[in-house]
Amino acid sequence: MIEHESSGSLLEGNNAMRSALLPLLVVVSLSAVTAMNGPAIADKLDANSIPTGAVYVCAAGSGKDRTIAAIALEEKVAALCRRHTEMGPCQNARNACRRSGGGVYAADGSEVTQADEAEYDKKVMRVRVGP
Repeated sequence: MIEHESSGSLLEGNNAMRSALLPLLVVVSLSAVTAMNGPAIADKLDANSIPTGAVYVCAAGSGKDRTIAAIALEEKVAALCRRHTEMGPCQNARNACRRSGGGVYAADGSEVTQADEAEYDKKVMRVRVGP
């Protein structure tokens, strides 16, 4: 003869299983969200790959196809950008690199991200003219 559990004990077993699995599901879900939406970690280039004297480089592509080129700045502008990275001509040069699909890196190899640009904007008042 086969005995069946009463429906009450079966429901209690399901509730116990849900209670045990819920914290695990929450942790897995939060981990997945953090992985997809987590804080962006800026890349760092090898300092040896940056041309001597360059204030910024524009790196496009990835892996073997990555190209690294110094962002051309006039000597006076380069001197300004070394002291005051937040200034407009420096930002314009960095944005030109980004518009072409590249990433901007400083002379020490650290990436200059949009978060960095936002911090620079807090230091200066910018007046935008035109579209």
